[in-house]
Amino acid sequence: MTDRRRLNFETWVPEAAKSELQQLANKPDEDHQLLGRLASYEVMRDEVWKKLPAAAQGAEGLIIRRTYAAARLVEAWQKIEHVRKYSSLRTAKKGARLKLRDAMKRTSGDAGDIWHLWPGDRLITFEIALSVVEQLATFYGAADAWYKNVVEMSDQLSRVRKKNAKHARETMFVRWLEGSFRRDFGKPLDPIISALSSVVFDKGGEGAQAPTIRGRRRSAPRKGTFAKAPS
Repeated sequence: MTDRRRLNFETWVPEAAKSELQQLANKPDEDHQLLGRLASYEVMRDEVWKKLPAAAQGAEGLIIRRTYAAARLVEAWQKIEHVRKYSSLRTAKKGARLKLRDAMKRTSGDAGDIWHLWPGDRLITFEIALSVVEQLATFYGAADAWYKNVVEMSDQLSRVRKKNAKHARETMFVRWLEGSFRRDFGKPLDPIISALSSVVFDKGGEGAQAPTIRGRRRSAPRKGTFAKAPS
């Protein structure tokens, strides 16, 4: 029986991209058709991997991760407003400010001396417990940032002009990826995004061209910054 999670890679796919693609494919409920296109379409070889600028070379895995995340988020854009209104992550920033972490740091000396009173797993030291609490604070900080990005994405979608409605999903994909690449590499990489767009939306190499991407960016809402796709 064929394992549908095992991707078939062309020989020209960079190793970092292969690793990222297969890790994504190994997860449940992923878009294997999209992952397969990113792993095999020749436009990826000719217009993406061969034309990466110096700033992006060696970051092939990151490019796949950003592209896939943006594609899935845009695919699910209809759910974004629901998340914005009803997600419990609206209060995630409170978790990022865990007072327990600060209290543990302030009392680390005394607490460490009487850690034998700890009623839990004896293998958990005070240092391990503090590390877990710090990681929880980091997690909730990242969750808060993610939720803020969802809110911003919702704002962007609501401002997509009616004349662009036919291409709304591709427009939002382009805008989101452009913002991510600008932060990652210091430039938007319009030709690369054009090629990636053609693969994501399965247009046989006929995605939004670089001049179109630049035009859409100029007409994009200027309030705030582009939402950041989750890492």
